[in-house]
Amino acid sequence: MKEGVKEGFTNFTVVRECSKTNGRLSQFELSNKVDMPTFMPVATYGAMRSVPVDQLDNQIILCNTYHLRDLNRNIKEFMGWKQAILTDSGGFQIQSLPCEIVDEGIRFTETRALFTPEDSMQIQRILGPDIIMQLDDVVNPMKPKERHAIAVRRSIEWLDRAIDELDKEKEEGREKETISDFSESTSFISTVVTETSSSSENQKRHRKHRDIRALSHKIGQILFPIVQGGLNKDLRSHSISEILQRNPVGVAIGGMCGGEDKMAFAEIVEYTVGELRRNGFSGPVYVMGVGYPDDVVVCSALGTDTSDCVYPTRMGRCGRLFSDTGDIEITNAGLRRHLQKHDLFDPISVDTKCTCKMCTYSFHYLLKIKNTPNFCNLGSVHNLRYMAGLMERIRDALACDKFDQFVVEYFRVKYEKKAPGWIKAVFRQKFKIEI
Repeated sequence: MKEGVKEGFTNFTVVRECSKTNGRLSQFELSNKVDMPTFMPVATYGAMRSVPVDQLDNQIILCNTYHLRDLNRNIKEFMGWKQAILTDSGGFQIQSLPCEIVDEGIRFTETRALFTPEDSMQIQRILGPDIIMQLDDVVNPMKPKERHAIAVRRSIEWLDRAIDELDKEKEEGREKETISDFSESTSFISTVVTETSSSSENQKRHRKHRDIRALSHKIGQILFPIVQGGLNKDLRSHSISEILQRNPVGVAIGGMCGGEDKMAFAEIVEYTVGELRRNGFSGPVYVMGVGYPDDVVVCSALGTDTSDCVYPTRMGRCGRLFSDTGDIEITNAGLRRHLQKHDLFDPISVDTKCTCKMCTYSFHYLLKIKNTPNFCNLGSVHNLRYMAGLMERIRDALACDKFDQFVVEYFRVKYEKKAPGWIKAVFRQKFKIEI
């Protein structure tokens, strides 16, 4: 066994495939076993807003590399978290700041500092999560195809630079260095260099054989590449082809959830999963930024294995609570609707069918404490518990090959016969299932 690798570290096992959809039940052996499909809660700064770590009941969570760039220590030790962690590269969050995307990396407008694929890898090596993500060129799916073509090319080049940085670190046997504070003068964030690498350097990079699976065994962390291409199947196909040449353990679907038509979103997710499988890839597929319960159910049917989003906790803090019969809003209008069916002091569990701490309180009481830290905690924990329960029910249905029945019942209970048209279309067109 190679140094630094636990037995079975990259062991992904498909337990059972759904006979009616593209869904599958699987297990991923990281620092602990992760049952899939699963949903990853987001602890952006190494802490989740309103939710202490000891209230989390998940096998894997997500943290953000960019926001943890100055932590300079192992993220699990910092959090007191013993389960698996995936760190996002930070590309999506960075691009909400004033910056310019160039071939060399992401240049910040005010400081002129540059954040590179190599920088992202160095941070993630120090943080020590189980899964690390490449820095990618994140583009809104609604942008022109020409811009997405650049993003595909650039993301592959950045993937190669990430691989080379990790490989170089291992070959040199250098110890992890403490990162200085993030500033214009720091050696960690590169100063501005030539925007475009010379053609000879690019050719040299592409000639070099890169094996992500072998590298992941060497370094004890799994690098996930990210498929780009927007809503363009030909660009997605090219991105997939390039990524698979590098023998990945797992693959992420990026560049979605940017306001695109829902049917177009589902079409691209289904196409990407299918293209990966048609080309012999059977590893875990991570669809980034998906966290609304309906979307998670649809993506599980389309064949993805995990997703992440701040949506459940953000909505919980705002008083929108998930339930099988639809979201419950802790507002005056919500209280009036509640009183049409229930007494003033009935616990809210009469609607949610949940046994969490929040659901032992009445709607009236929750409305009174809304916007307090206590309420934010209760709402966040409720929604995370709902998502965990939803994923468990999906896995149970897949285990007995009754996922199609689960899907029909889930949307029937939630919408009766008024499910959104795109959901009906996805299941009818892709799987001949009537919702």
